[in-house]
Amino acid sequence: MKNGAWAAFYDEKQNIYNPCFQEGFSELQLYTAARFRLYVNCRNTVQIGDCSSKLSGVQLYEYIHENGEEVQKIQYSDINDFAKKVEKIIHDLKEEKVNLSDVVFLAPKQYKKSMLKGAKIEVNDLSAGIEMDKDIPVYATIQGFKGLDSKIVILFDVDDIREESFSRFMYIAATRARTLLYIFGSEKFWAKHEI
Repeated sequence: MKNGAWAAFYDEKQNIYNPCFQEGFSELQLYTAARFRLYVNCRNTVQIGDCSSKLSGVQLYEYIHENGEEVQKIQYSDINDFAKKVEKIIHDLKEEKVNLSDVVFLAPKQYKKSMLKGAKIEVNDLSAGIEMDKDIPVYATIQGFKGLDSKIVILFDVDDIREESFSRFMYIAATRARTLLYIFGSEKFWAKHEI
């Protein structure tokens, strides 16, 4: 560690795996190192940053400069309504010549337990570790996609995020989108969370 060339990047708001990280971080600080703060969000548009901030309570928008598309807040009534709305989004993206491998569905649980599976929407499950079909979107858990990003993110099953994890999960999930973010929620969810 003393003579190595290493870097540690840390965002305490995204720390979902290691609540004891501060102990290890304190150990790293014993070695001579330069520290830098990230002041410019290079990933998200103003709209995505603003939405992420409102849903999670994490202040982001002051660092964001790029203007973009409005975040799409989508309410559904049941699994059939959800399926129709997802299929329409996919259809519209295809019509716009969007490469579907640039579309990522994110949820707090595995694909086999998600609404997407119940809606019979075909995806490349990132956790399956198989070769990806470029003609269908990608699926990942919020936890599994931490540190990654995609041009378009479709976030769903947000009603199932536990209250104690909500802020962190919404911050991580919403900030994975670079240009366009869709968020599916029930009427109850949107009544509770305004964006």
